[in-house]
Amino acid sequence: MTRAWKSIVGMVLIGSVACGGSDPGSPLVAALLTQAAPSGNNQSGFANQPLPSPLRARLLINGHPESGRTIVWTVSSGSGRVTPASSLTDVDGITFATWTLGATAGNQTVRASLLEDPTVAVSFTATSLDATLSATVSVRNNQFVPATTVVQAGGIVTFTWNEGSIDHNVLPVPPQTVPQSPASPQTFDAPSSYDQIFPVGGTFDYFCSVHGSPGAGMAGTVIVE
Repeated sequence: MTRAWKSIVGMVLIGSVACGGSDPGSPLVAALLTQAAPSGNNQSGFANQPLPSPLRARLLINGHPESGRTIVWTVSSGSGRVTPASSLTDVDGITFATWTLGATAGNQTVRASLLEDPTVAVSFTATSLDATLSATVSVRNNQFVPATTVVQAGGIVTFTWNEGSIDHNVLPVPPQTVPQSPASPQTFDAPSSYDQIFPVGGTFDYFCSVHGSPGAGMAGTVIVE
């Protein structure tokens, strides 16, 4: 006796089939693919970078987890990629994959589907943010503008003292060692500027030692993706 697959309204119905045809006495079994918490849905990330959390899908058959089934991952929009392209469900019916966003900023979509019947599927969405390789932070009297800056790994942030800006420096919040203005803790007046390279990803908090402190007053953050 073998199993036959039949699609109905986005689910798969599995019935027993004998040599002479279907067995009218055997129950039909419904297959359903859903997001599995934590699903990885509705994340935000940066172009050409993997999302921080994996996508997780769960397969249920007749309301119970189904292991050993192949789930196919397909990019529906956004020109990104999913790794692996297909994966097997575990004993809890769950499988997962890593989504690397495409180069286009905005909403992107990935679809997970059952290999036996692609109509049994679930979709995931994410937002691709526009991270650049260069940015400028204005060092003004009593504030850094913008207070939060985002660049890609390997990017450069230029700190520029605006006209009239007096007695400011840039110091990292320990244990970070960047950003840090030259001859720190010496302060500078406008016109002054310096470039800071951020070679690796992470969150880098900084402040002016005269007009701020870590996380307060004249302080800022660089997020490197």
